[in-house]
Amino acid sequence: MIRRTRRSVVVGVALLLCAAVAAGACSRPDGGDGTPGPSASEIKETEMLVEVDLYSGRPNPTFVLGEDETGEFRRRVGALPVAPGSPSPREGLGYRGLTVSSGPGAQPEAMISDGTVVVHRADGTEQWLADRGRALERWLLETGAATLPAEVMAVVREDLGR
Repeated sequence: MIRRTRRSVVVGVALLLCAAVAAGACSRPDGGDGTPGPSASEIKETEMLVEVDLYSGRPNPTFVLGEDETGEFRRRVGALPVAPGSPSPREGLGYRGLTVSSGPGAQPEAMISDGTVVVHRADGTEQWLADRGRALERWLLETGAATLPAEVMAVVREDLGR
């Protein structure tokens, strides 16, 4: 009787582990597409890392802006008007926005969330800009669409449609 119960527990735990892996509970640094995310050494000085702030408790999906895209990103940010007041970035569960930095572990250069862009300057100050119609956010996401998992893009596109 004890031997049968112990075997049932072992089988049950094995089934739970298999289900957790199949459901994606075992996180990967890639956001779920099976390939590892970029390391700091893989990102050139002329490129930027974009992190989709989506998950809690597991790594967020990322993609890299190439040299031309980085230049376009900087041009678009430079053209944004100053935001009225100090709007708060989105918090909570689900999609919260994008973080743009020079690489993994680097201080964020900009956070884009729900029509607001917070630019973090080298001197430690912040500038709040208005992303009207979430145009910068949409452009960034579409730039990374080819490398982001389809389920991530579906969640984010649904949020942008609101």
